[in-house]
Amino acid sequence: MLVVAGVSLAGYGIITQNVEYTNYLLIIIGLTLLTTGVIELQKNIKGTTGYLSLIAALFVLIVAIQGALLGS
Repeated sequence: MLVVAGVSLAGYGIITQNVEYTNYLLIIIGLTLLTTGVIELQKNIKGTTGYLSLIAALFVLIVAIQGALLGS
């Protein structure tokens, strides 16, 4: 569901050349990565995919929140 919302918002931004909703798109991407990371860690597979997804999700969410607060 998050992926559909992200692709729709990205498509809208590309078609209309409108970057007003970029922060929302980043939040959706961050939540998608967070969900992927949690699912990978719950599988208990010996790998770094889950941890990398969580680190990337935290980074993206911090950037999105910072961008929203600064009003970019």
